[in-house]
Amino acid sequence: SPFFDLIRGRQLFQMLTKGSPETEDQAYHGIGGRSARWSLHLVLGITLCSLQPGIPLLMAVSFALRRLAFGYLVVFVECKKGDSGGSLWRVQMLHVHLALAIYIVVMTLVLLEREQSMVPAAIAGSS
Repeated sequence: SPFFDLIRGRQLFQMLTKGSPETEDQAYHGIGGRSARWSLHLVLGITLCSLQPGIPLLMAVSFALRRLAFGYLVVFVECKKGDSGGSLWRVQMLHVHLALAIYIVVMTLVLLEREQSMVPAAIAGSS
């Protein structure tokens, strides 16, 4: 969960026991790892939003809190990092595009299961 990322429990534990924390794992806490986790949460929200109406509200609150917390962390706390030139943004948009394809498949299967006729599922699947 993103809120456990903010605590950075491992670094906190090391600081309390040893007096100085080790550097954080860039594969998990770095820009690429954070972008991948946020894309996954967005994909889950997009895919499941039609099945449970409360999910978009939950996702909006979650992303708003992340924006507040990480907006502060990136500017004032984390060390300066080089510009990736938009490569991470491009990969995130690719993941969202693939999520829309997953959404179409899921909704087609839901319509096949719930409807007597195959016409709604055929229309949804053709998009």
